[in-house]
Parts: sequence; structure tokens; C-alpha cells
Amino acid sequence: MVSKDPSATAFTKNHTRIVKGIAVLMLLFHHLFNDYPEYEGHYINYWPFTGDQVTSIALACRACVAVFVFITGYGLAASYAKTFSGGRKETPRELTKFSLTRWWNLMTRYWFIVVLAWVSGQFLGRKPWDVYGPGFMSTASRAVLDFLGISESFQSGWFNPTWWYMSLAILMIFLAPLANYASRRVGSLALLAVFWLILGGFKFSATVALSLPSFFFGIVCFEYRLFDKWNDLWGDRRWGIAMKAILLIAAMAACFSAFLSYNFLGVLEVSLAWLICASVMTFISRLPGLCAVLGVFGKHSDNLFFTHTLLYSYFFLDFYYSFQIPVVILVVLAATTLLLSVVIEAAKSYSGYSRRMDELGAHVVNLLAAPAHEEEA
Repeated sequence: MVSKDPSATAFTKNHTRIVKGIAVLMLLFHHLFNDYPEYEGHYINYWPFTGDQVTSIALACRACVAVFVFITGYGLAASYAKTFSGGRKETPRELTKFSLTRWWNLMTRYWFIVVLAWVSGQFLGRKPWDVYGPGFMSTASRAVLDFLGISESFQSGWFNPTWWYMSLAILMIFLAPLANYASRRVGSLALLAVFWLILGGFKFSATVALSLPSFFFGIVCFEYRLFDKWNDLWGDRRWGIAMKAILLIAAMAACFSAFLSYNFLGVLEVSLAWLICASVMTFISRLPGLCAVLGVFGKHSDNLFFTHTLLYSYFFLDFYYSFQIPVVILVVLAATTLLLSVVIEAAKSYSGYSRRMDELGAHVVNLLAAPAHEEEA
């Protein structure tokens, strides 16, 4: 039976969790080994690779950002289709509420980490006033911008450099209803083409702007059901799955080999994001043990994203690089940040933080999404 859910596709939420798990592990490896000065003075056993080869792999892993952006665009497009199904006309209030609800959910996860990081930094050598200062007004204004997740937009600096992504995440949340509203009228492919023309014409160099093609392509993939078409290609025949796996692996190898020297307007990032997602759907998801592990990391990917840089780069650098072997260092960082995430989620649950923020969020969203002039009863 064909699902009547307009958001239902061959690329499922389980696939999304696995992809997030892969992307967050790529992110950790990228940050650990993309730059020699990061771990200067620590002995690293690169065998069987060279130091330059490990650095190149780490630099290529920055494609993880495109993966996160792509699945955000795809997921928001699916949510939009489900919220405004049956061709129902969207009202300004509904569009506003669509974004505000998701913005609040993101910020409540982020704010808990920010406060925890500020408090921890007092005892672990990274005090907020040292990072945001000098001066009271400078410290206060920069801290507020960082707390709101928009430091990247104002170039005001971060307590944790990885938090730059919040500006992009917030932008995508508020851009999503506008982009999907427009795609229903002119098509998402036209939107992607126009954005690429603007990006090329004005020669934007900001990371946020250069990341957005992956977001728009996520919307394109949902609208045109590209994953469904790929999934239907050759059906579930073993030879068909094997052929698709070979094609995907070959395409990823080609894209990764060219990625560091050529990535005009994010074309290769967009391609890699789709290829990684298609690989998960086609053959990685058929490996239950691996998927179970990746799914756990995907479930906790937000907390890993928010905390890992503080752990390995600021608080416990010597501890992590003391393990010397890159894969072991990655495993230790992944395991400890995952453990920290489990503790964080337990603390949020037992303290009632999540429940109270959900209740507060409902009031905030309804207040901010209310029409400017309501008729009196």
C-alpha cells in the first residue's frame, strides 16, 4: 500500500540517525587532525599513513558540514510537506510558528551546553571573561551573542569555535518555510539554480553562504523524491544493490580525491552529502551492528557537536593526544563525548529541564507567532 503521508520517503528517520552518526565522527576526526599545530609537541604514530596523508583525510572530512546541512534541508522539507499537506494554503502565523517551534527546540539543547561550558570553564582554564573580554560591555555583549547562537553572524567570537554552526542552523530554520513556500510555486530546482547564480555572481566567501547549496539541494531531493528513485533502481536484486554500492563508492572516491583542490560553489560538497546518504540507504543500513553504533552517535550528535572541541582542545588536550594512534584518539574522544552526552541528557531529564523548557516554549512560540492585531472576542 502506498503511504498517504506526504513526508514519507525511502530515506527514513533511521537512515538520518545513521548519517548523523557518520557525519559527527567525520567532524571529530576533522577537528583532531586537520592542522599540525593543534597537537604540536605530542607524538603521533601515523602508521600505516604519513602525517600529511592523515591531515588530508581530516581536511576531506570537513564535508561533514555539508552532510548536516543537506539532511537539515531534506528533513525540514519533509516536515513542511507534512505540516502543510493536501495543498493547504500556509498562513503567515503558521509559517512563523513552523520556524519558532524548531528554533526553540534547538536553542534549549544549545543553552544547556553553553551554561555547562561556562561553569566548567571556571575550573578548567577557560573562563568566559577571558574569552569574551576585555571590558564589561565587550564581555557582556559577546556572551549574549554567543548565548543566542549568532556570534558567527556578528563575527564577535565564540567560547567554543564549533558553535559558529549555530548561526547557520538558525538561518536554515527560518529560511526553510520561505524556501519551501517558494518551491511550491516555482520549484526547488529553480531556487537552487538562482542561489548558485547569486553565490557565483557576488563571489561570497563566508562559510555560512557557501554551505547553503547543500540545504537547497536537500529540498530538491525531497521534492523530486531522488532517494526513492535511486532506491527503486534495479529493485532489491542482489546484483542491483552490488552495482549501486560500487557506483556510490567510486563516485565518493572521485569526489573526495578532488574535494580539497576543487569545490566550486560547493558542488562537490553537495555531491558528497547526497552520496553518503545514498550509501547509508543502499548498503550501510544492511549492516545491523554497525548501524546500531552509528545510530547511537547520531542520536547524540547535537551534544557531541556542541562539546567535543572543549574536551579535546581546551580542557583535556594532553589526555586525548597521549593515545598517539589517530584511530584510538578518535575512539576515545567519541566514547567520552558520548558518555558526557548521556550524562547531560539524564541531568536534563531528572532536573525537569526538558519538560519545563517544552512548556515555556509552547507559551513563547504562541506569543511570538500571534498576529499583530487580534480581534477581540
